[in-house]
Amino acid sequence: MARVNDHKLYQEDAELIMKELGYDPKNEVDWKTFVDDWLRTQLMRDEINETDELAELTTSYRAEIFQGELAELALVEQSLLTEIDTVISQQEIRDYYDVHKDEFELSDFIVRALFLKVSVECPKLSTLKRAYLLKNEKDVAQIESIAKLYAEDFYFDDQQWVFLSDLTQRIPSDKFKSESVALNRTKTYVSDDQYVYFLKIIDVKLKNERPPLDFVSADIRQRILNDRMNEQRIAVQNRLLKNLKLKHDFEVHL
Repeated sequence: MARVNDHKLYQEDAELIMKELGYDPKNEVDWKTFVDDWLRTQLMRDEINETDELAELTTSYRAEIFQGELAELALVEQSLLTEIDTVISQQEIRDYYDVHKDEFELSDFIVRALFLKVSVECPKLSTLKRAYLLKNEKDVAQIESIAKLYAEDFYFDDQQWVFLSDLTQRIPSDKFKSESVALNRTKTYVSDDQYVYFLKIIDVKLKNERPPLDFVSADIRQRILNDRMNEQRIAVQNRLLKNLKLKHDFEVHL
């Protein structure tokens, strides 16, 4: 794929490294970025080797230290993932939430809501304008049935909290004032030349309020897991180093 003096970059090696670093080997832009970075580093390394012996020695030492630190990080993470209990109960999540409630203040509105986008030519438009008020179970069934046939976009889960902005960003901004709708728990529909947008707020949590537990459960689960891993990290590092000293041949002369 590329060469600088005696250094060669082979496609198979590059693809493996790219995947590990988060690049997409099927993306032309990612390929160019990766190869350009590889080319630059090889040119710089060869130039310092030729022009400044002391600087070359220093940069080589720093590179070895950095490489060792990356290797340690990878080995410790591998050990932690196999040793740490990743099962977290709902009671643990609830207890964490009770202790850390102040950390979960909302920065935006969250809602339980119905959102529907249909063409202005939809033959069931008049039915939708009545049914989206969700006054009874029959209305819910009608909405879902019509949505399957005619909706360009549809969201309805009366048990799931979502950010209001996730829904309102689907509506032309000049047609809709999201804060007013949230504060008044409005049921509304707006239209443009092509579509009609229906929104009904079933329930809302305002900015600066605390979100319900189920909205932050995934975040709490990850926090608990991170805490467990951090508590064991030093012990794993020390045990890993001890085992590696037994496994590998080394000498120290002081």
